[in-house]
Formats: sequence, structure tokens, C-alpha cells
Amino acid sequence: MPFENLDVHRGVAIVLDQPAILDKIVRRRRGGFCYELNSAFAWLLRELGFDVTFLSAEVARLGGRFDLPFGHLTLRVDIDGRSWLADVGFGESFIQPLPLLPDRPSDEGYCLRRPPHEDAWHLEKDGEAIYRFTLEPRRLADFEAGCHHHQTSPESPLLKKSLRRARLPTGA
Repeated sequence: MPFENLDVHRGVAIVLDQPAILDKIVRRRRGGFCYELNSAFAWLLRELGFDVTFLSAEVARLGGRFDLPFGHLTLRVDIDGRSWLADVGFGESFIQPLPLLPDRPSDEGYCLRRPPHEDAWHLEKDGEAIYRFTLEPRRLADFEAGCHHHQTSPESPLLKKSLRRARLPTGA
């Protein structure tokens, strides 16, 4: 599943409807961005028997600030009493799920942190924030305003250029 925003540039509305998302990604073999890819991945994991929760994330921007709430959809996956962060919808992001434990760097250079002054987790790569998120469970419908923003706002990074990124079998 490649990360891509081609429909945004074609003027094709992204609708947060699970059957429509699965049709696009599975039947038509297309990619998408976080709301599409992570919701399709969540569907697959649930079908396989995993407990999956949608989480809202705010993407890090220059100057230490963060983007809008619900600007990114990421996943919490619970397996045998352990929680993991999984994310197949962030373009260039970690491949292996990350244990939902603070200060445990991955082999890929990613780490989850819990700043003492925030009620949020930070995903970092080599010490730089990528996004922050809370563990409050969300529904797909909660992301509609963020999805609309990314399709229509001049502030949206998805409108600045067309993107299509796919991982090679080696993970690169």
C-alpha cells in the first residue's frame, strides 16, 4: 500500500467510509494517506483477531509547534496484554510496530517519549518530534474535519505537491 495523495490533486474527495476505503485500497490496488491506509490496516488487523484503537495525532511542524488535532490517524494495537503503536499511513515512518513504552529506541531510530508537562506521547526520530498523540480512543468519523482540511486548506502539506511513496520488500 503506497502512501499517496493523488486523489487530492485530482479533485476526488476522500470520504471516510470503510467500504469505500477498502474498495480503493484492496479492490482497486491504490494507496492513500493516513486516514485511508491506517483504517484499512485496522480493518485487516481486526479481521485477524487483534484489538485495534484509532488514535488522534498532531504532526510536528517547524519551530516546535504541532499541527491540528485529528491531523493524523495512527493505531494502538493490543496483543496479549501489551500495547503497540502501528502506523502504515505516515509516508516515511517506522516499519516495525513500536511497544507503547517510553524511552525504548527502535533499531530504526524511532522512540516514544512522555514529556512530563504533557498528557501526550511523542513519536520521535533521532530526537526530533514527528507527531504527538494521546491514548483516547477515537472513531473514524472523528477525523472528518482533519481529512477535509488536508484536501482543501492551503496550509495542508498534502496540497503542496503530489506524493507517492512505497516501501521496497527490503523495507527501504
